[in-house]
Amino acid sequence: MTNDMRWLPTSAPIDLSEWTWCNPYRDAPELVKVIDAAIGKAVAETLTSVLKEHPPQLSLPIGGDGYYGPVNDPATIYLHLPFDKTSDGEHVYQVPLAEVIAFEFWSEHVWEDWETEKYEPSEGARALAVRLRELADLLERGPDNWGMTQPTARRPAGDDAPTSTRNGSNRADAAATR
Repeated sequence: MTNDMRWLPTSAPIDLSEWTWCNPYRDAPELVKVIDAAIGKAVAETLTSVLKEHPPQLSLPIGGDGYYGPVNDPATIYLHLPFDKTSDGEHVYQVPLAEVIAFEFWSEHVWEDWETEKYEPSEGARALAVRLRELADLLERGPDNWGMTQPTARRPAGDDAPTSTRNGSNRADAAATR
């Protein structure tokens, strides 16, 4: 799993203040609003703290095995969330990379203009295609110089903490043993 997941400071904070946590009592609707707001605030603070200490992690089905059985698509992405008893990230969601790409680049084209407009790849689609070809080439050649081919914006300057791999080792350890 990758430990490179970071919360983006430009994203919205967790806010559950409008969620309904209590059954609405006809006799005390204002009290229910106060209780709901207090519960929402406490849960949001807890989630924020847990996600800061144990960020979500992503992984791929190595060797064709998924976390809960075989997968048909080796480009399936698993999202591990720390909402299990031990916060080890065993609360898992999966999505095929192909579905993410289809949604991001073709959802409007497919559903609205499929028969009337010819698809022309956007600049973002072309850039992603180039990057995926680079990664495919690296996968076939092996891990030598892997870090040199990653986009430079991947990690903030000065952050050279080792990145854990799925088997518990890290890239720095792996490089030292080569």
